[in-house]
Amino acid sequence: MKKGYGLIMIIVFSAIFLALCASLTKIVFNSLACNKYYGQRLYAFYLAEAGLEKGKYLLNQDPNWFSSPPGQENILGKGTINIIREISKNKLYSTGKYKDSSVILEFNLTSKKWEEL
Repeated sequence: MKKGYGLIMIIVFSAIFLALCASLTKIVFNSLACNKYYGQRLYAFYLAEAGLEKGKYLLNQDPNWFSSPPGQENILGKGTINIIREISKNKLYSTGKYKDSSVILEFNLTSKKWEEL
């Protein structure tokens, strides 16, 4: 072996090892970010679903009920819900918002009695 050849090998292997460590670190942080976003999105979905249930309840109490005033969001747990019933369409919408995530769900209203729902 020539002089200095061992040092070059150590430097090359160290560089490869550091590159692998950096790649694995990036993968771990991306996985954590995806899991965090997925959890927020799931929470927003459940909020929107609760909003639909509240809208069905409000319609059961008063079949002539329409949307809350624009911009009026209901705080539920750690997030907010907004329930919308369009006058021209026979649909009920609910928006669930939690941190950076929001989900919009749509429910088609039918002529069924609300007690059956």
